[in-house]
Amino acid sequence: DPHPGNLLARRTPGRDGGWSGGGAQLVLLDHGMYRSLSDEYRRSYSRLWVSLLTRDHDEARDAARQLGVRPQDFEALAVALTFRPPSSRAPIGQSMSQADRRALRDRYSSVDATDVNRFLSQLPREMMMVMRTWGLVRSLNRALGGTTRQRFLTMATYAARGAVIRHAGPD
Repeated sequence: DPHPGNLLARRTPGRDGGWSGGGAQLVLLDHGMYRSLSDEYRRSYSRLWVSLLTRDHDEARDAARQLGVRPQDFEALAVALTFRPPSSRAPIGQSMSQADRRALRDRYSSVDATDVNRFLSQLPREMMMVMRTWGLVRSLNRALGGTTRQRFLTMATYAARGAVIRHAGPD
């Protein structure tokens, strides 16, 4: 059940047994609610992120479609994942211009909780689970002093790797 109360971030000791030079470990306290993601889903989700981060909107729309996201929900999904619409010119991980913020606020000013719930209910279950986990990663990153830019760079690195994964089992 991925939520902040079920995650613990702790330091691990360094080689000399002390805390200096150690790493970090993420401990899952209650992992009864999880889903296995197929290689196809992982590839498509990775393609979605790579495409959003490189602003290849046609590729991002195709990846979102392969994930089961309705075409009319693509912009809202991009906003939910990157905190900016696909049309924004601001670099990912940096602040949007006042004009972009104003346009985004105007675009979604009439959205209420019912609309948000309707949007979320249209997303595939796997997407909801991954987004929930993504929210936890964002929260942990912030709590540990990480920046949005660092988080997106890490996501880009692993998304690029994930976009080319192959099935490891027998053919």
